[in-house]
Amino acid sequence: LARYCHLVAGVVGEVAANIFGRSDGATIAYAHRLGLAMQLTNILRDVGEDLERDRVYLPLDLLRAHGVEVEDLRAGRVTPGYRALMAHLEGKARALYREGLAGLGHLKVGRAAIALAALQYRGILDKLRLSGYDNLGRRAHLKAWERALLLPKAFLAARFPPRPEGSP
Repeated sequence: LARYCHLVAGVVGEVAANIFGRSDGATIAYAHRLGLAMQLTNILRDVGEDLERDRVYLPLDLLRAHGVEVEDLRAGRVTPGYRALMAHLEGKARALYREGLAGLGHLKVGRAAIALAALQYRGILDKLRLSGYDNLGRRAHLKAWERALLLPKAFLAARFPPRPEGSP
């Protein structure tokens, strides 16, 4: 899963950092993490839709570790093990958002746009959690008004980026 996210989104984040004008080499690492977070969110959001297309992006070893079978997913069973798996992956995505958003200050332009996109995707994680991780029969999404409410937060994050963990 990590390799897939790297190939389809991490490198996109790296390219975007160059387009938006990176101020130093650390910017690439921040952008890569943000790309990973957004792709992982896509995967979590789309489990049910992907199953309809005979695609499973969730690692089989993680499914097994949580006592989840692909047939459970196909049957639409949101079991306690499945919820635990989703919570585990949600936690990984949220950590990547924290790390990635800390790099906003390293971009020369486009900070608010990047922040808004990341906050919207992070909002999908909120919706997913609120649904009890029931993403097998419905897709978590933000309504237009919910996205609009994120605009001030995006501008604030662009102006005052979060600090990386462990920094003063």
